[in-house]
Amino acid sequence: MNHERELADLRDGTERLQDRIDDVRADWERKRRDPSVPGAPSPDGDPETADGGAIAGDWEGEGPAANRAGQ
Repeated sequence: MNHERELADLRDGTERLQDRIDDVRADWERKRRDPSVPGAPSPDGDPETADGGAIAGDWEGEGPAANRAGQ
């Protein structure tokens, strides 16, 4: 493969990767604004509003399992 072709392939790959990054970022921002998405941090940075104020151990079974594991 010649260097010009390799360079063109790398540029194409970079563009495709940047497009994918932009798509994922847009999807993540959409999910952050959607209150029905559990665990997504809110756009205002308040972790309490991201998951409705739940804290570790709120889910059934998590507390006892963690206790048995010594955590």
